[in-house]
Amino acid sequence: MRQLLRMKRNCLSNLLALDLLRPMRLLGLHSILFIASVLTSLTSQADESINPIDDWIASLYWQQLPGGKARDVGASDRDVVYVVSDENRLYRWRLESGWQLLSGHFQRVAIDSDHKPWAIDRDNRIRRYNGLWWDLKGELRARDIGTGSNGIAALDLDGRPYLWEDSERAWQALSYSGHNWKLDPGSRVALDDDGSPWVVLSSGRIVYGKDQRWQTLPIDAIDISAGGQNHMLLIGTDGKPYLLSENMERHPLQGIENAISISAGDNSSPWIIDAEGNLLTATSLISPTETPSSETTPLAKAETGETNRDQTDTRQSDFIAATRSTERTTTEPLIFRKIKDASANEIAIGPDGSVFALGAEGELLRWQNSRSRFLAFPGILKKIAIDPYGLPWGINTSGEVYRHSEGDWKAIPNIKAADITISPLGQIYVSNSAENIFRYNPLLNRFERISGVFGEQLAAASDNSLWIVRQDGRVYQCQQTECDYRKRSNAVDVSVGPEGSVFITTDRGQLYLWERDGSRWIKQFDNAVHVSVGPGGYPWVTDSKQQVWRTAFFERDESDDLALAQQTLNTTVDIDTSTSAITISKRLPLTRVKNPSLTAGTSTLWLATNDAESRVHLIDTGSAGSSGATWINSWCLNNPTDIPCLDTDMSNYCPSPAGQNDPGCQSCNDPANQGTQLCTAYNGSGGIIGWNNGYCLLNPQDPFCGMQPGCGSAACVDCSNPASQLGTVCVLLNNDTQTLTDSTVWTSSSTTYAFKPERKLPDTQVSWYLTDEDGRRWAIDRQNIVYRETSAGGGRFQAIAGTEPSVPGSNIRQLAANSGEVFALNDAQEVFRFDADRKRFQRYDPSTLYRRIAVGSSGELWGIDSGNRLKRYQDDVAINVPRGSLTSADELAIGSNGTVYILASPNRLMRYSPANDRFDVVKSNVSTPERITVDNVGRLWLIDSNADIYRVR
Repeated sequence: MRQLLRMKRNCLSNLLALDLLRPMRLLGLHSILFIASVLTSLTSQADESINPIDDWIASLYWQQLPGGKARDVGASDRDVVYVVSDENRLYRWRLESGWQLLSGHFQRVAIDSDHKPWAIDRDNRIRRYNGLWWDLKGELRARDIGTGSNGIAALDLDGRPYLWEDSERAWQALSYSGHNWKLDPGSRVALDDDGSPWVVLSSGRIVYGKDQRWQTLPIDAIDISAGGQNHMLLIGTDGKPYLLSENMERHPLQGIENAISISAGDNSSPWIIDAEGNLLTATSLISPTETPSSETTPLAKAETGETNRDQTDTRQSDFIAATRSTERTTTEPLIFRKIKDASANEIAIGPDGSVFALGAEGELLRWQNSRSRFLAFPGILKKIAIDPYGLPWGINTSGEVYRHSEGDWKAIPNIKAADITISPLGQIYVSNSAENIFRYNPLLNRFERISGVFGEQLAAASDNSLWIVRQDGRVYQCQQTECDYRKRSNAVDVSVGPEGSVFITTDRGQLYLWERDGSRWIKQFDNAVHVSVGPGGYPWVTDSKQQVWRTAFFERDESDDLALAQQTLNTTVDIDTSTSAITISKRLPLTRVKNPSLTAGTSTLWLATNDAESRVHLIDTGSAGSSGATWINSWCLNNPTDIPCLDTDMSNYCPSPAGQNDPGCQSCNDPANQGTQLCTAYNGSGGIIGWNNGYCLLNPQDPFCGMQPGCGSAACVDCSNPASQLGTVCVLLNNDTQTLTDSTVWTSSSTTYAFKPERKLPDTQVSWYLTDEDGRRWAIDRQNIVYRETSAGGGRFQAIAGTEPSVPGSNIRQLAANSGEVFALNDAQEVFRFDADRKRFQRYDPSTLYRRIAVGSSGELWGIDSGNRLKRYQDDVAINVPRGSLTSADELAIGSNGTVYILASPNRLMRYSPANDRFDVVKSNVSTPERITVDNVGRLWLIDSNADIYRVR
């Protein structure tokens, strides 16, 4: 018996001495336990001094991964590993290519059973990466997150534990007894194999959930993670890592003294971050004798902002390594998929995966994976190329070359160009109409002629070769001044991928790929006009109908995209200073949409955006009564000597600071004010069809009614004077709407665009309705209560708490949403911003009153103030749009991609050009537009005076 035990000890010790247990690390802790149990089974009396866990620990061989500094790590049971860097960037480790940067900024990370990361962003919101973008998971604000094979757990900002209920798409607080979270909140959380939560408390103690009660362990820790078979990994307050066995015994993992974060990988293999930010592991994912080259620049600082000329050489080796690692290795045919609701003339893809496009008017667009659509980017161009840092260069309609640098557009002097290309290494080439080719000299900031090479369409490769399509359609590959014909004579466009793949399109709309051995062209697609190739050799194309087709999406950091677009102020076109606006040359193609039976003049109709899809909502807020209700300003009834109730010309007083806060300045001729506490309905007899003095309609006994103007009362306002009709006393009899009777909501079809009744409503009478970008619907009912859907498409609505208005009794009458922000406008023209944490609306900028509001693509508020002036907010400060000028607008609409339209008197439809900071008049086939909205792909929808609905084709 003793001899068998001695054999067992000797076997393990010899394996350790000869380093032959290293292959056992491929199996992990559980396999070693199994081997130990087999050896133990040879005897009926096991020696208690032999512990298989200690044997596994002794076999650990720590290795440090190359890279920068990290602060948190998450691993799955298949060694899918993510880390949060010291700059709050998230990276994934891949053995074959090193570190891969994901979009966004985060504080904590954990990996679920599907090997997808869950992370806490800078705003303490919890998000899950679905492979393309980050999905927001619930409304909880959290300090930590932990995962297990059976669920997800989180700690809120107060340190209380929650579990994710996937069926409810919400976080559920754990109501276990046995611990006071106020006295000792949690700091780290994990879930074991049974789904039981484990929490490290702020005091350092550990509690775990069992039988609906918290059990306390007499063990101190600073971090914890769940391994397999109910083994837990933790870091003690002494900075040492431990394995906590199923019987609650701690076993120190030797070799590390200053750990701060730990996560369990495959077979409980530990991944650890030490106090210096180094990442260490004892898993088999990294070979002890062969670590990845530092050329993969793991955890490198994210490169954003301008292109610095002196940075090109220092980045080239790292950049080439990154592009090669993503090369497409399959020889199978490419699969092209059309991008829904995307329209573009040309596409340009940078080596970093940045995708830009040019719209029908040359407007610049930028693709965002997180929103699955193109967003407006300042600039109007006819040709575009993207540099290695994801920044655009382009050629405008005059042939001038612009580059985006230091956050804005800058012109390159003394060059007129027809095409532009940028190599993966950053060399920039242009051609002109005479097929001369020029190369950019960054030291002199100018283009210099290349002698002996001619071409019209250009594509630069990373090997310094230049692929050229000449005006006769022939394709050439050129090295310096030597060009070789590449067996094609009907090409119209050419593009080279970062890894060297070459694609062309032909005059027959066919897409071809050049075979690597240089022998032939291989057809890939039958409907392509323009092509651009992204990382890995995956192309995007546009067809003859301006539809966009892609073969892959490219993962990249998008967190600074909107900020870069917002700070861009310069233009890429010449501005004619003699006029405040231009007329867009092409007529906006509007087509009529089949809509419900509506009668012009009998309904108040609104269009609202469905930000989650390319659909819109039609809202009918009720039909007018047969008597034709007239609305009169209630303030002037009770305060007939107030300034706005006397003034015949409201253009001076009401726009002033005093007038903006004067209830008498609220015009009841505006349907938006009708049915509110400020406007009283008049349905009685008397008066004449046309303009009447509202005060006298309700106070005919006043002796001043009928007298000449100038008597010092609202009764004396002369409503036959057109100037007086702009005020608040004069009303148009029998031409206004009535209170809500039977409001209805319709939603357009995403395929046929026809409207169908919306069935899931919080009330049968709804005065406002929209869908936010998460797919949750918002509504205002007939009692002026705001409702929000508890989950996207669930059909269950929850009332939102009050708004604390400064005008007592005022009610919310309009909602606007975009980019995660929701604003509300009440009938006192006060604006409120939704606070997701408190689940209520809070007052926003009490200094300005608004008639209409909308939300921009960065979540910023836009509005038409009480003086009909257009404003937008930058850093919570209102500025005029355009800057330094006053734009008068009646209606405002903004798409979730940033496209802005307004209606200005008389019946002028205008679109905002951010590159030029101005509004341009848009021609259309609709002569009397009254209501507008913009869907999530930037498509305009409108209602005209005949209650007909139109959309851009």
